[in-house]
Amino acid sequence: MPTIIESGLSTHLLNVLGVFCNFYLSRTFLAKWIQNSERMKPHLELIEDRVTHMGPDRVVLGMISLRMFPGSPNPMYNMLFPQIRAISLTQNLLGVLIGQLPYNICVVKAGQMISKIHSRSDIIDLTTTLELIVVAIIFALPLYFNKSSRKNGNKKEDVSFASATASTHWSS
Repeated sequence: MPTIIESGLSTHLLNVLGVFCNFYLSRTFLAKWIQNSERMKPHLELIEDRVTHMGPDRVVLGMISLRMFPGSPNPMYNMLFPQIRAISLTQNLLGVLIGQLPYNICVVKAGQMISKIHSRSDIIDLTTTLELIVVAIIFALPLYFNKSSRKNGNKKEDVSFASATASTHWSS
């Protein structure tokens, strides 16, 4: 079995290759749609202006930072960055090459952990199953008591979250 470093580097290089291809695909096929979008145009112009004033070195650092931030929408960056003419392919690839390395290593580690699972009991055992059942029952109890109090003649007005928000929205 390959080491985490070997797997991580090969995964990472494939990721960079994918972003390289995505850069040209996005610039070729999405450019008209994104740039002509009335919703996107002001945002693209603002980003283009800021990127132009930042300078090439700071752009790369900014892209690395964006890609390292946990939960960042990397697929969205892959579609939008090619539409910003001030960002070159080299800057985009440097941002991915450095910025996504930690994420790719985590993905490889998770994959190796998953490969060690051989049965359902490796994931969830009897104790965990019983704990989950108890938690589910605890959350279901208010529903049961609310229903039984209605049967006993204590009829409360049924107000759901959706109806409460709708009435608040329409009354203001």
